[in-house]
Amino acid sequence: MSISMILTLFGLFLVGSALVCTGLGCYFTKRTDVTTGYLAVLLPSVVLVTLTVKWFILTAVPVSVSMFTWVMPVALALVFYPLFLSMSWVLLKRMDHA
Repeated sequence: MSISMILTLFGLFLVGSALVCTGLGCYFTKRTDVTTGYLAVLLPSVVLVTLTVKWFILTAVPVSVSMFTWVMPVALALVFYPLFLSMSWVLLKRMDHA
C-alpha cells in the first residue's frame, strides 16, 4: 500500500470516527442531557482516535521514506482533536437549549 493511500485512509478514518461520535453525542443529548451526550462523544472518540493513530503508525512507518510523512499527520490529528471536542461541546449545548 502506498503512503498516499495510507494518508487518505487515515483522514477518512478520522472523519468517520468524528461523525460516528458526534452522532452518538446528539442521540444521547436528545435522550438525556448535555453531560451524558458529551461523554458519549468523548469516550468513544478517545478510543477511536487512539486506534486510528496506532493503525496509521504501524502501517505508515515501514512504508514511509522520511519521518515527516507520518509524524506530521499524527501531530495535526492530535492538535485538531481538542478543537473537535470543543466544537462538539458547543453543538451539544445548542441542541440541549433548542
